[in-house]
Amino acid sequence: MYNHVTDRCPHIDVTTRQTYQAPDGNGPAESVSDMDDEAKESSAVVTNMNAGMKPEVGLVKAKGGRPKDPIWNEFSTNDDLRKRRYCMCIWCEKEVKGDTTRMTAHVLERCTVVDALTKAKYTVKFRKLHNDSTRVDHGDVLSSISATSTLSTSPTISKGDPPTAATADVTALVPAPASPSLQHSTYPILHAESPPGLTLSKFGFLKELGLQDENRGVFGGGDWFGKGSVVTVVNPSTNESIATIQCGTMDDYMHVVETMDVAAITWRQASMERRSAVVHQIGDAFRSHQRSLAHLVSMELGIVLDESMRHIDMMIHTCDSAATAVRAIPVSTVQEPTEQSRNERCTKTLVFERHVPLAGHVGLLTPFHAPMWTGAMALACGNAVLWKPSLMLTSIAITHLISAVLARNGFHPGCASLVCGSGREIGTCLAKDKRMAVVRYKGCVDHGHRVGMAVAERMGRSVLDLDTQNAVVVHADADVDHAVRMIVKAMGRRILRRVYTHVDVCDRFRRLLSLHYREVVVGDPFQASTACGPLRNCHSKHSPTRLMP
Repeated sequence: MYNHVTDRCPHIDVTTRQTYQAPDGNGPAESVSDMDDEAKESSAVVTNMNAGMKPEVGLVKAKGGRPKDPIWNEFSTNDDLRKRRYCMCIWCEKEVKGDTTRMTAHVLERCTVVDALTKAKYTVKFRKLHNDSTRVDHGDVLSSISATSTLSTSPTISKGDPPTAATADVTALVPAPASPSLQHSTYPILHAESPPGLTLSKFGFLKELGLQDENRGVFGGGDWFGKGSVVTVVNPSTNESIATIQCGTMDDYMHVVETMDVAAITWRQASMERRSAVVHQIGDAFRSHQRSLAHLVSMELGIVLDESMRHIDMMIHTCDSAATAVRAIPVSTVQEPTEQSRNERCTKTLVFERHVPLAGHVGLLTPFHAPMWTGAMALACGNAVLWKPSLMLTSIAITHLISAVLARNGFHPGCASLVCGSGREIGTCLAKDKRMAVVRYKGCVDHGHRVGMAVAERMGRSVLDLDTQNAVVVHADADVDHAVRMIVKAMGRRILRRVYTHVDVCDRFRRLLSLHYREVVVGDPFQASTACGPLRNCHSKHSPTRLMP
C-alpha cells in the first residue's frame, strides 16, 4: 500500500504523496518492501520502527537494492516481474510475491522440486520469521541444520558469541549449492545421480508392470542393462519425479542386435500357427493390464485417461489383427486379357498370399505422441523386432509384458528387444544398420525425411508414417456449430494446425470457438472433468508460439 501511494497511484495529489515520501518521526511507521527499486543504491538496514519495541536486525540491502538474503538466490526476476513486485522460483518456475517471508514459505512448503539440502538451509529462518519473540541463537541454528543434513565440515559456534544476522550464519554453515537451471526445460532430465523424492512407490500398479525406482533402459538377450546416461521421468501434472532410467550406448545397441540374431533363428522356424498364438497372447496381456498401462501413459505424457485408453486399445487391436492375418490365406482372382479377348475369353489366375519373414530384423522408431508398440505384424510374420521409443517408462513396462509371454511359450525374449536412448545416437544407428530389413518410423516430416534418406542409402526398406499439417475448411453453407465441436475435440495431440473459414461465417465461427474453449478444463488428467492435460515440457509450450504471426 505504501509503495502504491508513493510510486504508482496516478490520481493522488502531490501533497499527500510528499507526506508519505518523507514521513516525520510522529508519522505512520514506514514499511519498506524487500523488492525495492533495484536502480537505487542502498546499504540501509531495515529495522522495526514501532515505538516501544526492540529493533531487529533486518535485511542488508546490496548494491542495486537487492536484499542480502540467501532466499533470493533461489529466485530470479526480470523487468515484468519487477514491475509487479514478483519473482520466479528457479526450481519450479512459479511466480511468488517479492517478500522474504512468502518466498521462504514457498521454498519450504509449496515447491515440490527443491532438494532437501536447500530446504534445510531455510528451515530455521522460516521459524524465526514466524516467531519474532523467540530469538534463535547460533547453537540452535547449527543443531537444526545438522539434524536435517550431515555436513562434512562445520565451524563450531558457541552460544556466547555476539549475535549477528542469522541468515549470514546459515550461509556460512551450509555450503550453498550451485544454482540449478530451470527444471524440466527439456525432457527427460539428465543428471549424474538419482534425485531424491521419487514417487514410483506411491503407485502400486507400476510395480505390477515390472517398474522400479531405478530402471535399465536396454533389453536384449533376456537381460536388462544399460551403460549410458541416467534420465529422470517427470510427471507433467505434478512436476514430480516418477523414476529414473539408465539409457543405452552404441555398444549396448550392438550387443542387443547380436542377441537378436540368435533369438530370431528359433522364432523364424516356428510354425505360423504358433507365432500367431503367441502374438494373440501378447494382446491378451495388454488387455489384462490395460488400465495400468493407461494410467502410466497419462502419468508420463500428461494426456487425459480416456485418450490413454484409446492408445492401449489400438495396440491391442493391432495384435489381434496381426494374429488373425497370418493364419488366414487370402485368395484373390486376377483376370489377364489375352489375344482372344475379342471373343470375350480371358485367363483367370488365382493369387494366394502368405506372410513370410524378411531377411533381417525390423526396427521401430516411435514418437512421444504415439508411444505404443507397433511390432505385432512383424513379430507374427517371424521377424525379431527392435524398438527405440521416445516415451521410455511406458516402453519398459510394455517390453516386460511381451518378454514374459515369449518366455512362457519357450521362445527367446530377445525377439522383442528394446534400446532407450537419444534419437541422434541410437535412432541414427538403427536407421543405418544393414541388419534392419525394415525401419518403421512415425513422427514429424523433418525427422522422417532424414530416416528415409539414411535407410535408402543402404538400399533398405522404410515405412514412414509422418505427421502432416492438416487444415479444416469451413464453407459458408457448413454447419458451424458442428464444425466448432469437431475442431475443439481435435485439440491436443491430434495434428490440426489451421482452420480456413468463409468470410461470411468467420465472425460467428470465432465467437463460438472462443465460447467452447472457455469451457475446456485443463488440469489433472485423472479427473473426470478434465478435457485437456498439461503440456509435456517447456518446449511444447514455446513451439506453437513460433507458428503464430
